[in-house]
Amino acid sequence: MGNIESTYMLATLCAVVVNVVQSIFGKAGKHHTITAQDFIPDWGGESERSSSKSKTVRAQTVDEMKALFKQLAATKTKKRVLKAPPTKKRGQK
Repeated sequence: MGNIESTYMLATLCAVVVNVVQSIFGKAGKHHTITAQDFIPDWGGESERSSSKSKTVRAQTVDEMKALFKQLAATKTKKRVLKAPPTKKRGQK
């Protein structure tokens, strides 16, 4: 199986799983049907999906990146130190 076929098969499987979960656990009338195309990335931006959304993406500034990394560092908990198990000395059982 080629790369494109396997990608499409996996996207189809993901769409089926999402649709089943939405139908079981979602509120009635609140979900829309997901297709395999929703899981396939549009790297070139040439499909009708990307043109219909037509969002402009703002570039992240250096200060925003620094703030994000500072937040990530602040959430890091105290470093765990693993202690080695005690070793047996000669003659001990």
